[in-house]
Amino acid sequence: MSQKIQNQTIIYLIIILFHSCYYFHNSNQLEKITEVEKIIDLDKKKMQEFRANEIEKMFNIARLNLDLLESKQLDSVAFSLIYYDYRNYIDCVNQMHEAYKEFNQLSEVLTMNNTQIKNIKSDYMNSNVKRNDLDQYLLEEINIVKATSKTIDELVKTIDFTVNDFYKLNEKLENILN
Repeated sequence: MSQKIQNQTIIYLIIILFHSCYYFHNSNQLEKITEVEKIIDLDKKKMQEFRANEIEKMFNIARLNLDLLESKQLDSVAFSLIYYDYRNYIDCVNQMHEAYKEFNQLSEVLTMNNTQIKNIKSDYMNSNVKRNDLDQYLLEEINIVKATSKTIDELVKTIDFTVNDFYKLNEKLENILN
């Protein structure tokens, strides 16, 4: 029984050794890909934490307030008194709309980045030889992922700022309307 366990252990170690040597020639690239995958996972988490429902709720609030403002049928004097606050409110809603569209586009870009990285990783892993021909594609994809990540970070900051701004402006507009 002991001899059988030793033989199995030796075979298992040989398989592990063979497996580790098999991928060694592309190990640097695979390490880079692992780092890029971590960046993509972090970006996915940021995107999931994004409160799309809250943004849609803001759009509904804005729509209701604008409908209420329209129904008031203000004369030009009354409207000129609230014009500054109204203009800032509309600008804020438009900024949020643009950020929301960019968010959806970045979500698609992130999915595409993830697919590209998985394909490159698969090519490296399934190769029996060093794949220098893929190195340029990997570098390009790394740069794209980093640029996307930076854009996501900036967009999240912009959205947070705009959300806070919206609620302040919304309170002002509601006080004026009521």
